[in-house]
Amino acid sequence: MKKTFIAITTILLLYAFIGELTLPKILLMLGGLGTIYAIYRVPARIIEAMKYPLIILSFLVTALFFVYPRVPLAYPAR
Repeated sequence: MKKTFIAITTILLLYAFIGELTLPKILLMLGGLGTIYAIYRVPARIIEAMKYPLIILSFLVTALFFVYPRVPLAYPAR
């Protein structure tokens, strides 16, 4: 967990030098850190049991993008 925290804070520092930090970006980064901590607290046997359902879910999402490849996005630069 300590290595993960150091890695995320390092990425945060490097990202601050390269791009702008806004509140939504900071909240997403903190949400990622919270998710990592929550996964860290889950017992290993539960994570191992979730392996195959997550693989099947990722295949289903990939198939969904083949069936419906066009996702409408709003570009703020217009």
